[in-house]
Amino acid sequence: MPEDRRPDEDAREEARLQDSLAWNAASYLLSGIVGFGLLGLLLDRWLGTSFLAVVGSLGGMALSIYHVWFRYGSRR
Repeated sequence: MPEDRRPDEDAREEARLQDSLAWNAASYLLSGIVGFGLLGLLLDRWLGTSFLAVVGSLGGMALSIYHVWFRYGSRR
């Protein structure tokens, strides 16, 4: 630890890092659901179906959960 840093600064930096990781994970989850849901909605309108928006949202949720688990799951 450098001489010019105090322990409370290290604790604040660690808290900021944890906040950043939490916001990143939440962003991945939300963007997967919204992105694939919109893709499914566009395909629904183009193909004249009514189920692809739900399939896209569920698929996006599954992929997002997998991505968050793969990326942040092993960190402690």
